[in-house]
Amino acid sequence: MREEMNISIAPYESFGVNDHFYGSTHIRLFAHMAKFICGEILLVDHDEYRWVERGQLQEFLFAPADIKFVEMLQKEV
Repeated sequence: MREEMNISIAPYESFGVNDHFYGSTHIRLFAHMAKFICGEILLVDHDEYRWVERGQLQEFLFAPADIKFVEMLQKEV
């Protein structure tokens, strides 16, 4: 998060792992639940950010490798 948004977080629990293939390129993403520690959001690789409710996630487009985590968030109570 520091590299992409200039903020510090404290991960506290694993949320999941996703293996995704972009053609012949394999990536493995590890997601964690985390608490915000400090920093002011400064976007480095993204055009914008928003805080939304889980029920609003279907209104946005996500990178293919992120969709599994979005679906997991939508199912969480």
